Amino acid sequence: MCFLTSHCDRPLTAAARHFTYDSSSFAFTPYGPYWHFMKKLCMSELLSSRTVECLAHIRRRELCALLRTIVVKSVAAEPIDLSKELIRMTTSIIAGMTSETASAGDSEAARKAEKGVAELIKLLYLAYFIAFFRCFDL
Repeated sequence: MCFLTSHCDRPLTAAARHFTYDSSSFAFTPYGPYWHFMKKLCMSELLSSRTVECLAHIRRRELCALLRTIVVKSVAAEPIDLSKELIRMTTSIIAGMTSETASAGDSEAARKAEKGVAELIKLLYLAYFIAFFRCFDL
């Protein structure tokens, strides 16, 4: 079990600690009792058939918006960046499921925020590589 515990955890960087409130989110929680509790909570509440069925209208709405965009662009003979459209649809679905107010038009702001967070996480932090610099806020 010790081998699994030490090798199954995700590396906890300073950015991950900052954005996940000191690794209290499910994605960066170290493997152990809290991780098991969070997994059980997610499976019973967030991913239950009742919740998934309750939020089906959001997925349906965003899928219709994607199909409408594809039809409009194909009729106008415009090129379609399917990757961009699928990312927009996925972001809108997630935003709609978490806030119940987001629509396909709101996904641009969400994508900008997501890009900003990704850029912050990717920044080089010297303490990741040299432990001596952990005591300095570089």
